[in-house]
Amino acid sequence: MKLIIQLFIFTIISFNGFAQITLNACQALFDDQEFIFTQTDTDATGRAVFETTPITGDQPCSGIGVCEFQIAFNDTDSRWELRADDGNGDFSETYLIYYNTAQSTPNPPDTTLGIWVENSTSDTETPYCGGDGDSTIETLTGDVQSQTLGTSNEAFANVFKLFPNPSSRQITIESVHEVSNIQLFDLRGKSVLSALKIDQNSIDVRSLQTGFYIAKFEINDRQYVRKIIVQ
Repeated sequence: MKLIIQLFIFTIISFNGFAQITLNACQALFDDQEFIFTQTDTDATGRAVFETTPITGDQPCSGIGVCEFQIAFNDTDSRWELRADDGNGDFSETYLIYYNTAQSTPNPPDTTLGIWVENSTSDTETPYCGGDGDSTIETLTGDVQSQTLGTSNEAFANVFKLFPNPSSRQITIESVHEVSNIQLFDLRGKSVLSALKIDQNSIDVRSLQTGFYIAKFEINDRQYVRKIIVQ
């Protein structure tokens, strides 16, 4: 009877056109499963809040016990977050699994917009989901965004160029406008600027280990995020 009621609720939600997202991620904790998120709310910034629906407590995850997840925007830290609930389904206490600083609205970014960064344990800085040098989100489809406010990659190309990428020496951000607040992070979100020299929008990466990094910078008071590769 319980399963029939859950399916009935899910069918009603689907036919009423609620936004939905399909996720397969962090298999080290969540196993190789697909999860369906449905929009449950809209926050004060106008962004959608998505939660696994219906929340039953019956779908197990070997790494965390129960699979109950939320995708929502954290306005304080200006980032989208994928959070796991502690098991009671009210999302009052959650564990941060991934975050993405792309400012998409009203829906969260997909795997091509910005970078979904794995959160790390505070003591060892070990990524929760394996830290394989790239995002371990396998599937993130549905009502997600590949562009911010409808701005295409071609439009970004008219604002700046970032080259060469990959590089083993230096990477340049070229724009007719002023480039400011250049920051560089590893995929755990740790700043690596202390190891760099930035001169006229060129970032010297010779001191960095090979791998993926996240470059953040501003042009005309708008923030841009790009993945770069150090060879």
